[in-house]
Amino acid sequence: LVDRASRHSLQINTFGTLPAIRDTAVEEAEGRFAPELFAEGRHSYRNEATSALSQTAGDPRQRDTEYTTEFGVRSRTRTGAEVTLAQRFSRLDSNTIIFLPERQSRARTSLGLVQPLWRGAGVDYGRAVERVAANEAEAARDEFRRQAESHLQEVIRAYWILYLARSNLAQESRAAKEVDTLARRLNERKGVDALPLQISRANAVSAARAAGLVRAENAVRNAEARLRALINDPVLTDAGAPPLFPADRPQMARTEIAAAGLVETAMTNRPEVRAAFLAYRSALLREGMAQNERMPQL
Repeated sequence: LVDRASRHSLQINTFGTLPAIRDTAVEEAEGRFAPELFAEGRHSYRNEATSALSQTAGDPRQRDTEYTTEFGVRSRTRTGAEVTLAQRFSRLDSNTIIFLPERQSRARTSLGLVQPLWRGAGVDYGRAVERVAANEAEAARDEFRRQAESHLQEVIRAYWILYLARSNLAQESRAAKEVDTLARRLNERKGVDALPLQISRANAVSAARAAGLVRAENAVRNAEARLRALINDPVLTDAGAPPLFPADRPQMARTEIAAAGLVETAMTNRPEVRAAFLAYRSALLREGMAQNERMPQL
C-alpha cells in the first residue's frame, strides 16, 4: 500500500510541485551570468531654424537625419562586473557646411568593462543569490520529504485502523451469531422450560448485537474508503474493486528504545531540522547581501 501511494497519490504529486518550482529559481540565479545578445536601433530627425545662414549655405532651416544601429553581446561576471562587446553603425545626413560630404557613415567596435568597487562588488555577493536559491531548493526537497512521510504515515495509520475495524467486525459477527443462536433456542423452548423474561432478554441482546454488527460493517467501509482515498490507486478506487483485507499482523516482540538516542536520530535525519539549518544559512547570506547593498555605489 505504501508503494502504491508513493506512485499514485495525488497528494504526494501535489507536494512534489514545490521542489520543482524551487529548482527553477536555481536556474534563474545561474542565468544572471549567461551571455545576452542585444540589438538596438534609433532614428532621429531635426529640422529647426538655423542660427547662422553661413552654417547652412543660405538655407534658413538646419536639417539633420541620423540612423544608428548597435548590436553585440554582454555578460555579468561573478565579481559583479558587466562586460560588453558591441558593434555600432551610424549614418548622418546634414546640410551644414561642416559636414563634407553631407552624408557620412561611421562604424565603431567597443569593448566595455564596468566593475563595481563597493555596492554589488565581490564574488561572495555575486554568488550569494545562487547559494540562497540552492538552500531554498534543498529546503523544499526536505519539506517534500516531510510531507510525503506524513502522508505515508497516514496510510499506515489507516491500514491499522482497517485492521482494527476488521477485527471488531469479526468479533461482532461471531458474538451476534452466538447470541442469535441462543435466542432461537430459547424461543423454541418457549412454554417448556424457558421463561418469558429470559426470552425477552435474549431477543434484546440479539437486537443489540445486530445493531453493533451494522456499526462494525459501516466502520469497515469507512476505513476502506479512507485508505482508498489516501492511496488513490485506480485498481483500488475503480467501481467494482474488491474489499481490502489486511495481510500484516501487529508485531508483538518487545523493542526497547532510549530517549537520548531518539533525539540524536531525529536531529540527524528529520527534514524539519535540516530545513531550519538551511533557513539559518540563507538568513546569513541575505544579511551579508544587505550590508553590501548599504555601501555607496562606486
